[in-house]
Amino acid sequence: MRSEDLTKRETEIITLVSKGLSNKEISKKLCISLITVQTHTINIMGKFGISDGTQKDKNVKRLRMALFYLKQHKELLEDNQ
Repeated sequence: MRSEDLTKRETEIITLVSKGLSNKEISKKLCISLITVQTHTINIMGKFGISDGTQKDKNVKRLRMALFYLKQHKELLEDNQ
């Protein structure tokens, strides 16, 4: 999986996830529905090979997804320092 495989909107969402925003916060920031954010998040996880399982594992999966993305975009980490 390469970050180039993500759509523009998926890239926006995963960037916000990597900055710690919740799905609800992302939906407000991007002016899209919560369901749309959840759908994009599921699609991103699928592209990274992270299965969509129980609600209990949601935060772990979001963290893994963000870490995969940040490994490819280290400049995001530098911008936050």
